[in-house]
Amino acid sequence: MAGDIVYLIVYIHDILLIENNSIVLAKLILLLSSEFKLRNLDYIHYLLGNEVKSPSMRLMLTQQQYIFDILHGVGMSSCKCIDIPIYSSSSKLAMLSGDLYSNSTCYK
Repeated sequence: MAGDIVYLIVYIHDILLIENNSIVLAKLILLLSSEFKLRNLDYIHYLLGNEVKSPSMRLMLTQQQYIFDILHGVGMSSCKCIDIPIYSSSSKLAMLSGDLYSNSTCYK
């Protein structure tokens, strides 16, 4: 149907389906199951090392847990977070003046 979107993401033996029309999704699953043995694992929680969250009917990928695991592995799980990159005189990066983002809270 016009306006229907289905994303079919394949990685080795895993298939992730994302859709905006459950009827189209059901038809696609029926078609795929006629060719392949399928098993529904329900909602996804991790994809290629990224944590998958679904706030407000949206899909969000985050590596927050991955970073926490790295920090824990090197004994830095109690380190403090900062909101901006550290600037040093030897760094080639420089702080820019003015607001770079209209809503900087999205990037914290």
